Amino acid sequence: ELSGAFSRAMGSTFKNMGLPVIYVTEQGKIIWENKISEEIYAKEYLPEIWTNINKQYAKKDGIQINIEKDKYLVFPSDIYLGGKSGKILIFVNKTREADLEKLLEDTRTTIGIISIDNYEESFQGVEEIDKLNTLSQIDKELVKWITSYNGMITKVEKDKYIFAVDKKYVKILKESSFEILEIINKISADKLKVPTTISIGISFEEDSLYGRYKSSAAALDVALGRGGNQAVVKN
Repeated sequence: ELSGAFSRAMGSTFKNMGLPVIYVTEQGKIIWENKISEEIYAKEYLPEIWTNINKQYAKKDGIQINIEKDKYLVFPSDIYLGGKSGKILIFVNKTREADLEKLLEDTRTTIGIISIDNYEESFQGVEEIDKLNTLSQIDKELVKWITSYNGMITKVEKDKYIFAVDKKYVKILKESSFEILEIINKISADKLKVPTTISIGISFEEDSLYGRYKSSAAALDVALGRGGNQAVVKN
């Protein structure tokens, strides 16, 4: 009865809408759905939807669900038909928008600062040729490290570097425990009385590049304050 009433009243509108639509009772019983809804098996996700159906954000922002590899927002609307109240659920595919958002977030430029912790102490009394060779090796390893993550690096002071990488690589850097710390330490372990170590500050949290630079400088200060030879990521 309700199915027929809905078809007569609004069926033609939703049938060719181009979006999956389901009409359900207040108890969650399916009364009607259009063909697109049937094709994506939308009704199988009703329990998940129903858990959030009465939450404050549902009508305004939609209920997020994943159907196979696609991301949907489900917008519920109240309807009164045939003397009974129910809900119309409209499924909006947001996969493209979600993928674009992820791409933008993954490629967000992350700024980092590297500092040689004990530059003066390490090279005090060291012959110039040995000093230059050691610094050259450090430069080479840092460039190799950053470019392996499709980043760029430049030396701005005798003991300081600035680099940039996409945010998606920061997780990999953390999972590797910033292996560059050990690599740099080993370069001079057998050559200098005080082996060189580095500290790294990284940030992607601010909106502007300058803001991320300032934030990474603050992260570097934290690393140095903890004794150096470590990396700190502000997020």
